Amino acid sequence: MSFWTLVSRFILRGRILILLVLSGITFFLSTQWKYAHFSHIEAIQVLKQSSVMTWQHINMHGEYDFEVSNKKSIFDLKNILEFKI
Repeated sequence: MSFWTLVSRFILRGRILILLVLSGITFFLSTQWKYAHFSHIEAIQVLKQSSVMTWQHINMHGEYDFEVSNKKSIFDLKNILEFKI
């Protein structure tokens, strides 16, 4: 057997292994999906318990810009942290 025949068999076996692993993960997640649902009340409770700092990357105005820039952000975390309800 030539070198390239061995390399192609190795790659082919690797692809089959990857497909088997992905199929297994997909099957597992599809069987467990029914246990992953939660109600809106539970989601609100989780949000109430989370820190404001976890939301610093969320723009509440609905304007999303993913460009890397050195400009000052229009999103002011200090004002949000000082906001009192």
